[in-house]
Amino acid sequence: MSLGLAAGCAAGYFFNARNNTTTTTAAASTSNNTTTTQGSDGSTIYEVNCHVDNSVVDEFKSWLVPHYKEILKLQGFQSAEMFQVEREVDTTPNVLFVLGGPGAGKGTQCGNIVANYDYEHISAGDCLREERNNPNSENGALINDYIKRGAIVPVAITVALLLKKMQKSPKTKFLIDGFPRNADNLQGWYDVVGDKANVLGVLFFDCAEETMTARLLGRADKAEKAGQARRKDDNLESIKKRFRTYQTATRPIIQTYATMGKCMTVDANAGSIDAIFAAVKPIIEAIDAKLVQTPQTTLTNIYRVDTRAQLEDYFVNHAARLRGDGLKAFAGKFTADRRVMKSIAKV
Repeated sequence: MSLGLAAGCAAGYFFNARNNTTTTTAAASTSNNTTTTQGSDGSTIYEVNCHVDNSVVDEFKSWLVPHYKEILKLQGFQSAEMFQVEREVDTTPNVLFVLGGPGAGKGTQCGNIVANYDYEHISAGDCLREERNNPNSENGALINDYIKRGAIVPVAITVALLLKKMQKSPKTKFLIDGFPRNADNLQGWYDVVGDKANVLGVLFFDCAEETMTARLLGRADKAEKAGQARRKDDNLESIKKRFRTYQTATRPIIQTYATMGKCMTVDANAGSIDAIFAAVKPIIEAIDAKLVQTPQTTLTNIYRVDTRAQLEDYFVNHAARLRGDGLKAFAGKFTADRRVMKSIAKV
């Protein structure tokens, strides 16, 4: 008697209490939540979905065989079936928006995160520059036209480029720096991306205007001393305008995520780059811990019982005894959900 089932597909294993037979069959459906066969008219169907770590799935199935046989000794239990489906690892991109005022250190800390953790750093500005410089791009000429006219590139184009960048990457975790800057950006994200990516929240670098201004002016002075061109917006008047835009447009986005409990704040005012990164690390590690996926197989077990009263008798008088050794042996290696249904008569 073998429980060797093909990985990645559904297969069936059937125990019959009436004539003490066992049969291995192909399942009619790969769904792990749907009963595909019917019991006798008026019988009760009890379904248990066991989500088992792949590392112990063979041992778990071996435990199920005597478990089935013991259950089928109980009065009213007609049969037991098992369907197996290997669950695929979720590869949906996970996105962390990185926000803060100009000069808060977003880009620097994104670089630190990428260097130490399995993330990719994506910038909307970089995506636009890559696209406009790509001679084969469908949107390159359009983006260049907007930029030449001093107009804002439509958010739908920007978000589509961010999505394309993620879909082409081998990574599944992304830092999107400086986006969304405003409500229009956020709406564009949900219009274009929707459920194609999971937004983990906002990593917010909280920094005072005075600190950011000093950093930006210091950066400009350092560039000039090194013989490099000074950025056009690295002057006091432009910095003040950028900060006002950040306060009126971007801070409400940060507050929106804070209200949802999805804003992780880092004090970016004082200390060295390393000291600030020391505050970032536990945040990233906590996020990563939640994203760990253990490869699992779902074993759907379907029991047919003559009456609901006989199933209730199992719950009250037998379940703890029959499940007990399995719960101890596989503790922490599986979860289960259950439902009870009334079967319908065969047509």
